[in-house]
Amino acid sequence: MSNISDEERERRSVRIHETKPWLKAKGAVTVEGKLISCQNAIKHGRRSQNPVIKMMVYAESWEQEKARIREIVLRQKDAYSKSNAKPNVFWQEAIDNLDELLAD
Repeated sequence: MSNISDEERERRSVRIHETKPWLKAKGAVTVEGKLISCQNAIKHGRRSQNPVIKMMVYAESWEQEKARIREIVLRQKDAYSKSNAKPNVFWQEAIDNLDELLAD
């Protein structure tokens, strides 16, 4: 239970409904912002026992999955090359070691 009094809770409720911050909220707009935010869902990367890219290989067709992964990584590489954003460690490793990651 929080230490906020009923009066304070009511005051905050009134204020939030007056300002309606959810109407002004928006996601990333710039390419750089989108490149950064697209990494939010990555929970495991360099330090995980099975890196994310390698975990994606459980598809029925390994060749189709490799093509899909290659497309994702190359699209990300292209987006980084067109922006000022620097790839995080996960994407940099995937870009640098793409062929090795997708080796049979």
